[in-house]
Amino acid sequence: MMLTFSSRSVRTALVVAGTALLVPSAKAAAQGADSLTTLSKIYTAVQAAKGKDAFDTTCLSCHKPVELAGYKFWSGLVGRPLGEFFGYIRSNMPQDNPGSITDEDYAGITAYILQLNTMPAGERPLPGDSVSLAKIRVVAPDTTRKGFGK
Repeated sequence: MMLTFSSRSVRTALVVAGTALLVPSAKAAAQGADSLTTLSKIYTAVQAAKGKDAFDTTCLSCHKPVELAGYKFWSGLVGRPLGEFFGYIRSNMPQDNPGSITDEDYAGITAYILQLNTMPAGERPLPGDSVSLAKIRVVAPDTTRKGFGK
């Protein structure tokens, strides 16, 4: 399946990677792995902080954090596996040298983007591979969470 993104999405999509496999919560485990979403505490705050550093170094010259937050950014991704987004940015970003950073940095940047959208952090880092991330469904940001839109 080929993904298509608008030129704006191409400019705003950017990064990701990581480590470790996700361990679903007891509730998610009872419902099955398919119930994991971007609201399921799928990254750590430490990973997002490292992702912000990687973003600032690799992405900030072309992308501003505000471009990566909110429904406008996520609208084409809602309902899709997070692995599609990860695979896209890993294959296409940075625009001047796609695939040039580590999967760990791509996962960290993805975690940072999730944090920008007030997706809650958890205790396990976001994995840095499309196969693991294919099990996580993208949902719309929770606009009621404190800090949304910053």
